[in-house]
Amino acid sequence: MLRVFSPKGDLLWKVESHAFLDTYCVDPASDGRVIYGVDEIFNFDLQQKPGNNWSLKAITLDRHANPADPR
Repeated sequence: MLRVFSPKGDLLWKVESHAFLDTYCVDPASDGRVIYGVDEIFNFDLQQKPGNNWSLKAITLDRHANPADPR
């Protein structure tokens, strides 16, 4: 994630890239609104404009708590 802030501390913009070399699966019980990756979960809403139609819900990998996790 890359974030840029104004001198006052306001978020000006951000770029997130989670899809590099990853595979995703839609949760069928969510009607396509929840997407699971290898180590993240996204919310997805087709009613929103492209670029604003997804949000990061969770990171499921914790290398500090589970250092042996092979993901």
